Amino acid sequence: MASVTPGYYVLVEVQPSGYFSLWEDDTSEDFDSLSNIVPNDNIIPITVESSELDTRNFFVEVISPGIISGYVFDDFNGDQAPQPAEGLSGVTIRLSTDNDANGVADGPAVATVLTNSVGYYTIGGMAVGNYVLAEQQPAGYTNVLDIDPTNDGDVVPNTNMTNDTLPLTLTNAEVDAENFFIEATPCNQYVTTTEDNVPGSLRFAIQCAQNWDTIYFSPSLSNQTIHITAGRIEINKNLYVYSNINPTVMVKSDNSGAFKIYAGNTVEFKGINFTSGISGTLGAQFENYGHLILWDSQVFRNVLLNPNDYLIYNHAPGDITTKGTFQLHNN
Repeated sequence: MASVTPGYYVLVEVQPSGYFSLWEDDTSEDFDSLSNIVPNDNIIPITVESSELDTRNFFVEVISPGIISGYVFDDFNGDQAPQPAEGLSGVTIRLSTDNDANGVADGPAVATVLTNSVGYYTIGGMAVGNYVLAEQQPAGYTNVLDIDPTNDGDVVPNTNMTNDTLPLTLTNAEVDAENFFIEATPCNQYVTTTEDNVPGSLRFAIQCAQNWDTIYFSPSLSNQTIHITAGRIEINKNLYVYSNINPTVMVKSDNSGAFKIYAGNTVEFKGINFTSGISGTLGAQFENYGHLILWDSQVFRNVLLNPNDYLIYNHAPGDITTKGTFQLHNN
């Protein structure tokens, strides 16, 4: 499609007769604004930039009596359902026959696939019968749960939900979906929720981060407000906290103060807006004893903050550096 005006679009395929949609995706790294959340709905969201050649938008079809699909993901919010930011890519999934229906693979795998960028996998072209899915446990993660939450008539019950396998039964023309392998890691530097003090929260990411780690934000938090409710966040390590989502995320404190930076530490915030906490500490937004860097950010005054209280309070030996566009709204 030539001479397309720059902007946001979706590519839609009309499903060809006699075929099943195996998957579709833009496999090129061209920084589309929206993720391809559902990998087999015949839709690919794209962003066309000026003079861009947006290639590798693939719709993959298969002639098949049955398709098996699912996700491998780190369930940050504990809802046992995959989100784009939770998916684990490059995980090996193997499918083996289970002709005697005992829940144990008969022999070598008849199909092997890798999960894509959002943790999705799909296996097409499979005959009717009983099978066992097996996940190769990804390094650095622990098994939480292996489940198929759909009631799709599997002959063999899933009696062991933590052994990296899932028994399933494939019937004619069935799409056996939602075969989930749920993983966990001791610490994840990816903020996925606006809540405080829960897995996937900004506080959790900061608390478990190692020295000089970088914390990022899920695109799902674009234009959202993260509320700090469980007391101000104290940082006693070197840390980068970066957001490149647009519209950006807002971090608002509902406590006395928001962040305290300890001496000897460099903490850099980029691409984040802040609304300060209320009265009760020196520096309703930042009480800084270290090296605080604020880059492309804005700090707003909480309407509940006393008029003469400071938004930012810099103690010796602390210092503050601003980069790019920085605005302090003190009214």
